[in-house]
Amino acid sequence: MKKGFTVKEKRWPAVRETVLAAAALEGYLLFELINVGSGFSLWRVAANALPVYIFVRILYLVTNSLKVTVLCSGILCFLASTANYYVYLFRGRPILPWDLDSMGTAASVMGGYTYEPTWQMVCAFFLL
Repeated sequence: MKKGFTVKEKRWPAVRETVLAAAALEGYLLFELINVGSGFSLWRVAANALPVYIFVRILYLVTNSLKVTVLCSGILCFLASTANYYVYLFRGRPILPWDLDSMGTAASVMGGYTYEPTWQMVCAFFLL
């Protein structure tokens, strides 16, 4: 019997990369759906999906599991895009990296607002 890879093992890297790319695209589409994007172009999709893909790859390196990576990245992208929607709604600008310093202030004023989900959030939740 020959030693080496089976057909299934030869395809595994291609399948893994396809699933990770699809998870990144899903995360990007969740952001666009919840935050009502301004349209699609190839450049815009590539520029915005790339950071999500990098996040998905890092998550895969940490977990070493496609199932966990796809599930966690989808949930985290959904939560981040929902938070971004409400921050933009209340402040008029999206979440920026330096906003992480003011998380304590945000938590203290959070109770004064009402959070009503939009139909886009409901659709994004079911897409998860």
